[in-house]
Amino acid sequence: MADQIEIFFNGESEQVPAGSTLQDLLTQKGIQALGTACAVNSEIVPKDTWAQYKLSAS
Repeated sequence: MADQIEIFFNGESEQVPAGSTLQDLLTQKGIQALGTACAVNSEIVPKDTWAQYKLSAS
């Protein structure tokens, strides 16, 4: 398993640790949950699943 995976965040390529969740990414970016919506591949991800939603390579 790779140590890092490539994702696209707001259209920009980024490397994140393999196994990261959506919540991990938002925390790393300093993004607060209040007033935030997230979509992955044009699909809204419910806020109550962010901590379990594993990011995968693009």
